[in-house]
Amino acid sequence: MGTRGLTAFVDENDEEIVVMYRQYDAYIDWYGLRLCQYLESFEKIVNGIGGETTKIANGVACLSAQTIMHFKGKIENRDYNNRVFNPANGRVESAVIKGNHEGGVYLYPAGTRDVGEQYLYVVKCDVKKGIHLAAYLSGCEEWTHNGKTRPAVPDELIHAGYINKGTWFQDALKSEKAIQERKEAEWQAKEVSA
Repeated sequence: MGTRGLTAFVDENDEEIVVMYRQYDAYIDWYGLRLCQYLESFEKIVNGIGGETTKIANGVACLSAQTIMHFKGKIENRDYNNRVFNPANGRVESAVIKGNHEGGVYLYPAGTRDVGEQYLYVVKCDVKKGIHLAAYLSGCEEWTHNGKTRPAVPDELIHAGYINKGTWFQDALKSEKAIQERKEAEWQAKEVSA
């Protein structure tokens, strides 16, 4: 079972425009790192294209399209009946099916939640400040099982900030570790009192 995640892209009016669903590896130290690195690769966010020669995004709609294309393009499917030599690592392995990017990354309508995600990333743009990225541990809606109702759990912010500061990923890792330690201590306290 994969660690699922959502990446929501939000415009300047705080309206979600699209949600990218990731089937696996959505945790901070894999996808969070790669998302942060990809977003850091943009020189700037603009409002109108004027002959730029650097890597830019023309607002969040352009940034979301480029980000989705980037991560969908990284999906590789293999032909397990066809083994080939990989000179990069010196091993014989299953051949990559060229142009086959099925699975792994999907698009959902704005506002999509509760599709099994464990992480939620929210991307916003500001022409002056740059790209803002927030990461959350996903909560859940109230649910009932075997006659027992569990209360809703809100999303919990791991870290939020402008990625052009260069410390977003390290700060997110520290914050996630602190959250995990706090939850572990809460769980231990419940066990002792039970």
